[in-house]
Amino acid sequence: QVKLFEAQTEEEEKCKRALESLLQEKDLLKKFQDLRKSLEELQKMENLLQAYHQGTGQLRALLGKIQEEEEEIRQKREVYERLKERALAVTLAGKLKKGEPCPVCGSREHPHKATPDLFLSSTLESLERELQEKERQLENLKKEKNQLEGKLVTLRELIKIEESELHLQKKEILSELSSLEKWPFRFADLKQLEREEARLKEKVEKLSKERERLRGFLETLKTKRAALEGELKGLSQEAEDVISEEVLQKEISILKREIEGFEQAKEALLEELKNLEKNLTKTEISLKELQRELKEALEEYRKTLKEVFALIKSGVFQNIKELKVYWEELGKLDHLREQIQTFEKDWASLTGAKENLLRELEALSISFNPDFEALLEERLSTLANAKRLLEEKRHFLTLEIGKDKEALSQIISIENSLQQILKEKKALEEEYGTLERIANLLSGKPHGISFHSFVLSRFLGLILRRANHYLSEFTFGRYHFVEGEVFSKRFILEVFDIYTGQKREVKTLSGGESFLASLAFALGTSDTLLRLANKRSMETLLIDEGFGNLDEGTLGKVTETLLQLSQQRNKVVGVISHLRELRDRFPVILEVIKDKEEGSKIRLRRNQ
Repeated sequence: QVKLFEAQTEEEEKCKRALESLLQEKDLLKKFQDLRKSLEELQKMENLLQAYHQGTGQLRALLGKIQEEEEEIRQKREVYERLKERALAVTLAGKLKKGEPCPVCGSREHPHKATPDLFLSSTLESLERELQEKERQLENLKKEKNQLEGKLVTLRELIKIEESELHLQKKEILSELSSLEKWPFRFADLKQLEREEARLKEKVEKLSKERERLRGFLETLKTKRAALEGELKGLSQEAEDVISEEVLQKEISILKREIEGFEQAKEALLEELKNLEKNLTKTEISLKELQRELKEALEEYRKTLKEVFALIKSGVFQNIKELKVYWEELGKLDHLREQIQTFEKDWASLTGAKENLLRELEALSISFNPDFEALLEERLSTLANAKRLLEEKRHFLTLEIGKDKEALSQIISIENSLQQILKEKKALEEEYGTLERIANLLSGKPHGISFHSFVLSRFLGLILRRANHYLSEFTFGRYHFVEGEVFSKRFILEVFDIYTGQKREVKTLSGGESFLASLAFALGTSDTLLRLANKRSMETLLIDEGFGNLDEGTLGKVTETLLQLSQQRNKVVGVISHLRELRDRFPVILEVIKDKEEGSKIRLRRNQ
């Protein structure tokens, strides 16, 4: 049974290795097919990119041609205007009468009248026809440009990768394909490989079941064998217990000694724990004492600080600098003290000499003149008074010096604290300056426009730039939004009128023009927000009313632009209107049919 189990296990391992090899080949084959598909997609993308480059070249050429046509129209229109002015001058000259004032200059004399020209009228008509033809050609070129731009936008949206990245991916895919083509695939496609995989999995499953059955049988045999071995071991252990009783007694004595050692170690650890607790109590007491001393020192510091500020406030000292000068003057007291000590030594010496002289005089029994003695006593009394005054002054100065030293040490400590506070204040002022500049920038103080308004202005500029594309199409190039003043504080939305050469507010537009401006602004807002959010474009666009105020030409242009937008951008454009003229312009019509008796109904029809 054991040999059979080993053989089954070996066969199962072989099948598993074969299955792993097959799965590896499957992954490589799948990767090979995926790379082929990716290469085809990149080839399509490369073709689109080539078409995009060709279209870009055509667009540049078309723009150059449009500029040439516009320049030619401008030159012809200048000639036409000059000739038209001349024709008006001829007409006015023909109506002038002698003695009557000229309606232009007011002169009653007309020495140089404009002379009629027979070819002027025909030339004007010819130029007008040429201008109309050129403008028609320019309009066709602009339509062609718009169509080409729409095509390029569609191609740009379809091209989801940059050209350099495309070539790089293509190179990497070709490299991987070349390496995979060298792999010795045994199957032509995935279906054959999957069938072989299923067969091997089924075989492995059968072998696994057979192995589990044999393993269960072996486990049963092992259990029986273990039970027998356990009984045999129990009998052997009983025999060993009888034989080795002395050995057990020795082991017991060893364990007892170890237990005694553990008990002694435990008592030593407990004693050490008590000592640590005592030290902890002492440390806590010391900590409390230090905290108390620190508190008292802080109180003394506050009192000293109050006294210093009281001295400054009362006018004893003007400021800290004056106090420092006073402290420098106190340093000279040591010199005064030395002079006092010298005086005291001289006084003691003179007093001793006097007493010696008196003793010598008494010994010699020499009598002094009473007047001289009185004068001498008066002099001695004066010197004694001077000494007493000097001693009192020295004592007072010593006390004052002690007080000043103590006050000065406190003032120096206060000054150090003040310097630290000034440093912190300077750092805070520097930080405050930066924060103030940021706050002013965000609130718009330096430039008159807040950060919020600045961001909105940037977005508005992008929206107007995109909306001008639609407004120019809808109005045949007559209007476009003014973009240059979006950063002003009092911004008013304006349009520039090509016909008048001036800008005016949107509210001055007619009803139809206002609708076109609103529609262009809405489309520009939608395109800008979706582009900035990097999201897919909205697939549905609904427009409610507004077409009733448009003339036939403008209505056709707006309808054509919306249909192009639907085709190029793959959008569903819906127009809600009561105009019958719109029914034949859109491919699908959803009508609401009113019925007073049965209620309103909906009918869907398609235009051929």
